[in-house]
Amino acid sequence: MSNANEDLNHDDSRDFIESDDSGASLANGSTRNERENELNRTWIDFRTLETHSTVIPGFRIERELGRGAFGVVYSAVDETLGRKVAIKLPLMLKRDSFEKYIREARNAAQIECPGIVPVFQVGTTDSGQPFVVQKLIEGETLADYLQSKGPLSIQQSLNFLRQLALAIGNAHAAGLIHRDLKPTNILVDKSLALWIADFGLAIQEEDQRERRGEMAGTPLYMSPEQLQGRTDWLDGRTDIWALGIIFYQMLTGKLPFDAINLERLTEQILCRDPRPMNQRVPHIPTELDALFRKCCHKTVSERFSSGFELATEIEQLLVALPQPTLPDNPSISQGFMESQAAAELASRKRRPILSAARVWGASIVFIMSATIFLTWYAYVSFGPGRLQRPNENLRSLAAIQKTDLLSKSASQAPDNAKDLAEQNNLIVSATQQSTVQRITRALAIAEPDQEIQILAGVYDESLTVEKNVILHGELRENVRISGHDSPAFKVREGITLTLIGLTIDSLGAPCNTIELEAGAALILNNCTLRSQSFDCISLAPNSRLSATDCRFISATQPAIYARQCQRLELDACDFRFELQDSKVDSSTPIVAIQGRDCGGTIQRCTFTGTNKVGIGLDWKHADDELNIIDCTFSGLKQAIEATQCRNIVIKGTATDPAQIDACVNGVVLSQSQGSMVFTQLTDSSSYGISLLDRSQLHVAHCTLQGGSAGLKIENSYARCARTFFVGNEIAGCWVDSESEALRLEDNSDLSQNGVGILVISGTIRLLDSLVHHNRAGLVVANHEIVDHVGMPDHPVHIIAERSKIVGAASEPAMLFRSAGSLDLSECEIIDPGATNEIQIASGLKRFERGSRIYITKEE
Repeated sequence: MSNANEDLNHDDSRDFIESDDSGASLANGSTRNERENELNRTWIDFRTLETHSTVIPGFRIERELGRGAFGVVYSAVDETLGRKVAIKLPLMLKRDSFEKYIREARNAAQIECPGIVPVFQVGTTDSGQPFVVQKLIEGETLADYLQSKGPLSIQQSLNFLRQLALAIGNAHAAGLIHRDLKPTNILVDKSLALWIADFGLAIQEEDQRERRGEMAGTPLYMSPEQLQGRTDWLDGRTDIWALGIIFYQMLTGKLPFDAINLERLTEQILCRDPRPMNQRVPHIPTELDALFRKCCHKTVSERFSSGFELATEIEQLLVALPQPTLPDNPSISQGFMESQAAAELASRKRRPILSAARVWGASIVFIMSATIFLTWYAYVSFGPGRLQRPNENLRSLAAIQKTDLLSKSASQAPDNAKDLAEQNNLIVSATQQSTVQRITRALAIAEPDQEIQILAGVYDESLTVEKNVILHGELRENVRISGHDSPAFKVREGITLTLIGLTIDSLGAPCNTIELEAGAALILNNCTLRSQSFDCISLAPNSRLSATDCRFISATQPAIYARQCQRLELDACDFRFELQDSKVDSSTPIVAIQGRDCGGTIQRCTFTGTNKVGIGLDWKHADDELNIIDCTFSGLKQAIEATQCRNIVIKGTATDPAQIDACVNGVVLSQSQGSMVFTQLTDSSSYGISLLDRSQLHVAHCTLQGGSAGLKIENSYARCARTFFVGNEIAGCWVDSESEALRLEDNSDLSQNGVGILVISGTIRLLDSLVHHNRAGLVVANHEIVDHVGMPDHPVHIIAERSKIVGAASEPAMLFRSAGSLDLSECEIIDPGATNEIQIASGLKRFERGSRIYITKEE
């Protein structure tokens, strides 16, 4: 490592990686000759590689885009698909380094969302050189953008930060921590959409312990815990710190922490508070400085808990900002915007150039590419000179005053609502040229079934919909509608509302985000709905909901509450819970979807909890069929809970089974019936499937693995065909029922469990099944033995045909610790102790009557 007092202004002192591993990346103190020598050690000589060379089979390299100590990046064409891509060939100092690099690139490829540069392919060349193929994005880095533009306006800075918060929130939701967020790793495309690039230092949260002692990143943007080398307990909040630094830089043109050497910089970050923003730019409101300080709180727990929480806070600030008022007349609007743009340009010419870019520069050359990704860009910026003093409330920020342009020709505007509605396109924009500036106005003048286009912006409106309309946003991340004191949308009886490409929330108000009256219908496509207090969507009786490719984020109440609804259809939707455990009452966990007296079809949806808090589906009193198809549940208290439901159908496919993973309980049925096909239930803290109080479930082609018990049956019945019970701590199946409880057939398999089958009471049947490699094959016990003292014991009867029960090295194949009976037909009982006999506990005796074996208490 370089000396701590070494001057950090050196051109090569850009990125910083220190590790206990001898194969760590180049230290800051490396000389230029040393770096060139390291380049010569790479598997491809980048200095002599011509741009016409074919480095990666299937890709035609067109030109070099950049090179440096990291390696080289090329613009190329995918010869199969004909699309332009960027190919990155990184510098690998040791051959065994590439495995880690490829693994991390594959981690990044798992994230598919706006704001993160897509990774198309990773691999190695014939010579062993790792490569990454990414989307080619045209534009510039955020560092270059800030260098040319100077400090940004408040609205643009908040908008940029919001985009980054949403993108990094998705990365964290996938379990990935970036660790090196900085302006040179962020791309600004031609539509002013931001893209986070270079996950080269990213780690999966579960991989942190093996990185103990490693310090990676760029010091100016590193959190205190990063600088201290505490990689073993980093989480997404270290990226939140970096976003705060970037926000400070966007608003002020300077970095909050800046020193001439690493030692002083570390001391500042660990021990000192930065200058308030309004001391650098006097007119920045204190609310924005508070936002920065929460991002960059030295105590990790005091920061925003997630990118999504940060984005919500930003959205509330954007609502509080006054929107510039534009005239409805297009020609007047155009002149007004041009005038403001000229004023903004003049103010930018007087702004200082960022000195930090020269001090710490970018360590990696990034590629920008063409995209249709649209973003909110305010034509009218709130420049620093237009803001009130920071001790005034943010809502009192001075709006841009109407110029005399507004009064030149009010008569030039459309004469009446009908004229506006009859235009080809009804467009709403809070900041740009459009027919109207508020959605309320657009709804009033729209014709029935008309489509209303909503341009990027934040709309603080509570809307009542009384005619069939379609609201279509540019992109859901950039169009937000917030109900302030009441629901964002109320849909009247008999009305159909279609929403496309929008973000909708209730801003924490004690109300639902969207309410449907009886008989109303809601169609959602590519929307995000968030509720901080009540439901995201509340469905009244006979209402209908259809949602495709939507995200629901709930805090304390169900994301969707459906009571006696006529139709519920959800496809490819994502459900998450926003609050941390400390804010959630575990006795009344949050529910993603709560259904009462209704059925529905829920397919290809994802339900994600936090530390096993929350319930995916909570259904009661349903006579209609509920279909749960190709869904994924993870990290929940319970994935699916059904009470008094006539037919619950859970299914995946042979090639892509449904997934229930890392939940306390997977499926809990009470007084309900259903079926489960092609489903994997893994790593349940308690039970994979729990059947209670006269429930019935048919299971086929499923795997129940890694729980306390794979299947627990209490006064219920399960029929399992071709089902695997593997690695469950107590038992593969736990049976406690008054009558026939379990039928295992058609090559069902129980292995590597504590006990293959634990029977306390009830009748079980094994037909063509295998119980093997468990600590004990089949054990009969009573309630007292399993610590259920006081519960009545019922008869145990076991029927086994054409099945095999095998014990372990020191445990029997079949053990009776309490009374019961047994019918065997063409069965093998294999005891590794070579007795091949049924084992019985002391105090019991065995006798046979016909083909039946009885185990009873001794007289």
